[in-house]
Amino acid sequence: MKLREQFPFDEHTINEKPVVAVLLTCGLASRFPEFGNIKYKALLLLKGRPIVDFVSTALCISQVEKVFVVHAPDEDIKKTLTSNEKIVFAECSRPTPTLTDSGMCALEKLFEYYGENKLAKN
Repeated sequence: MKLREQFPFDEHTINEKPVVAVLLTCGLASRFPEFGNIKYKALLLLKGRPIVDFVSTALCISQVEKVFVVHAPDEDIKKTLTSNEKIVFAECSRPTPTLTDSGMCALEKLFEYYGENKLAKN
């Protein structure tokens, strides 16, 4: 069996569904006391840039259609990231969001942006 035959899709099917990335940036940096002035882990600096900026930049130059960045209201992440038309911001207004909360905010934004039918399985 050829490798291509193992996959239940062809080029036509691939193009029907959007390929997106979701960055969950709401995680608090409470376990990093040495970075007391930084509230969110995604904003920790590496070579003078927030870690999330490296990740979002890499995703934006990849083949993904959109990069959904889930953030807390006070995170001010829009000023932190390198601007790109692929980035869609999704504010998660739940108080002290958990990973599950962030994931739910991402799903809500995906459905709002694309509509349920475009993301539904065939």
